[in-house]
Amino acid sequence: MPTFYNDVDGKLEAVLENLLTTQAATTGSNIANVPLHTGLSTADVTEDLIFALVESAEESPSGTGNWLCSTTVAIYSQAETNTLATHRGRVAEVRDLFMNTNLAAAGGCIGALIVAKVLFGKADLTMALNGCLAGLVAITAGPDTPSALQATIFGALGGLLVVFSITTLDKLKIDDPVGAISVHGVVGLLGLLLVPVTNDGASFSGQIIGALTIFGWVFATSLVAFFVIKMVMGLRVSEEEEYEGVDVSECGMEAYPEFAK
Repeated sequence: MPTFYNDVDGKLEAVLENLLTTQAATTGSNIANVPLHTGLSTADVTEDLIFALVESAEESPSGTGNWLCSTTVAIYSQAETNTLATHRGRVAEVRDLFMNTNLAAAGGCIGALIVAKVLFGKADLTMALNGCLAGLVAITAGPDTPSALQATIFGALGGLLVVFSITTLDKLKIDDPVGAISVHGVVGLLGLLLVPVTNDGASFSGQIIGALTIFGWVFATSLVAFFVIKMVMGLRVSEEEEYEGVDVSECGMEAYPEFAK
């Protein structure tokens, strides 16, 4: 390979530097007297600054002498204690949050489908949807520290657990028609307990104490709120309204008329 191409990224950065320096010298230029850095700088940006960076350079196709280069020119203005590396780190953190959240939802959907297929002999759509939600709940407590594979596994565990939780509550005759207790309560607790697996700053005891604190506060305030509602207007409708459907008694129409016999 010719010597010229041994440091193509550095040479391209030099070209960018020359181009920007020439532009800065132009009368009336907006970047006149603005310091220029090339490459990945670790210096804090405490003044107006321009970064010229070649992120990658590869010969494409190989042996042709044609190079495909990815370049970035960034202009920072009066940023405090920010570096290009810091900005990249923040972008990477946001990227990982989105990626892990979506992977967990996918893992939860697949996990719930597998369990539903084994238990019921069919791919239950409602379980699949609850599995997606369970995956999201399982990862939400700490989506920034797991790897992509760990996020998927955590979501899958949530999807597995939510199916067993829903069926168990049904057997115990606990009224939870949309699976909210299973998705947000049971799997929510799982999500809290999974945080210390990938986050050294968290502990299982701390997570359990937090969960008990949340449960105690919500239980107490809900008990008072529902007691007041019961005293003022009642918590349940009549048996006749239950039979007809609250959509008829409260809204004057059937929610799903196509299913009426």
